[in-house]
Amino acid sequence: MFCMSDALMDHSTGLSFGNNSGMTVKAWKTDLMQFFHSNNDSKILSNLLPTLVKHTSTGRVTQIHGKHADCLRMAIFLRQEGKRRAFANLNEVIKLMEEYTCRPVEFFNISSTSTGVEAIQTMNDFDVLVTPHGSHLTNGIFILTRDGVIKKPSIIEVVATCYNEDFLKNLRTFANYRITAGHDVQDARLQNLLIACEQRKNCEQNDVCNNTILSQAKGSDLLVNITILRHALEEAVAIQKN
Repeated sequence: MFCMSDALMDHSTGLSFGNNSGMTVKAWKTDLMQFFHSNNDSKILSNLLPTLVKHTSTGRVTQIHGKHADCLRMAIFLRQEGKRRAFANLNEVIKLMEEYTCRPVEFFNISSTSTGVEAIQTMNDFDVLVTPHGSHLTNGIFILTRDGVIKKPSIIEVVATCYNEDFLKNLRTFANYRITAGHDVQDARLQNLLIACEQRKNCEQNDVCNNTILSQAKGSDLLVNITILRHALEEAVAIQKN
């Protein structure tokens, strides 16, 4: 817990509840410490059991009766604070995701008012999550997995172009993580500049794809490329149903 409190939560990506302010981090750290040091840990953790018992002995797929033998929990993360990074064609994204499940697509958010328990519950209540880039993904460290019992969920990060691979590298222990680039910003001038960014072989910035361009793209709303997302979803669903 020393590491969690004094290292991770003071790092910039630890500002994981949307508002990047010292007060947010202080509140988050206090809540986290109270959670882990509480004498009522067993009671708090029992709140997570309804989520965990949904999982089968072979993975996260929820078993239900009806036309479909198995039913994936599909979710979209909607940022409510800071840079929204909204999906301009959200209805199309929802319609696409509905093709892969017999349950309604859910919408998740973790904000500056969320508690530690709520963050843990949120990060353990999906099989496939489609999300914009953002520090909210730091909460992926709370995904509970167990080899051979609880399968890793799938996270699809939707971006205009790759900004960095921080979450891809750091969350691979907790989730099947994939970055899907090539989605459009709505500023035509910026979109033209991003063509050069997509020619990179990695996420490193360079002379033609510099930090200014990447920062503007990172904060922009996106028109999701349905073909690109479909390919990522098909891979994610195959992993979850395997």
